[in-house]
Amino acid sequence: MFDLNTVHQRRRLPLEVFRCLAESVVRQAVTDLHNDAFRDDARRFFDGRSFDAYCEILGWNARRARQNLYARLDDLMYPRPPAPAQPQPLTAG
Repeated sequence: MFDLNTVHQRRRLPLEVFRCLAESVVRQAVTDLHNDAFRDDARRFFDGRSFDAYCEILGWNARRARQNLYARLDDLMYPRPPAPAQPQPLTAG
């Protein structure tokens, strides 16, 4: 069993470990947005300071990440109708 009172060797974890963890947390929160039971918690996460910290670890701009996330969610939840077909220009011939 691990004894918290004795630390045999202090090692620094590589930043990549934290990045992998941060990506996993963000992916799970995105998944939670699609689940009614967890949607409110996930939205609080994305709107809060924790998401800012995860973005910093991942090297993301938090404001831009939020905008992209919510834009994609809006597209998934409320798909836009296809653009009307553009008439083809007449060609001389």
